[in-house]
Amino acid sequence: MKTVYLFDPETGTYKGEYLAQESPLEKGAFIVPTHAVEVQPPAAELGKRSVWDGSTWTQVDVPVTPENTPAKYEPMLSEITPLVLAKAILTDEGKTDLARIVARIEAEKAKGTLT
Repeated sequence: MKTVYLFDPETGTYKGEYLAQESPLEKGAFIVPTHAVEVQPPAAELGKRSVWDGSTWTQVDVPVTPENTPAKYEPMLSEITPLVLAKAILTDEGKTDLARIVARIEAEKAKGTLT
């Protein structure tokens, strides 16, 4: 098996990893889905996402929408330590949408697992 990295065909946005299987017909060849590359994307910086531009991964800003406007969450974000933020990102399937992260943190606080 070989790890390849999937991207959205329209936007180039990184979608995750895929384990390509070796071809039963050709030793050393792997069955790789379309819109996948062998080049691993860099870890996305906060507020950015990895995008395949046809030859390399780049970091682009996550668009600000009414649902993830930073000002809406500014008071809460000032309380978040990097470790808590990393936990929120990783436990929410790696999605970096600010609204999802804050919702996850609010849920954890309600359960009493975060203070």
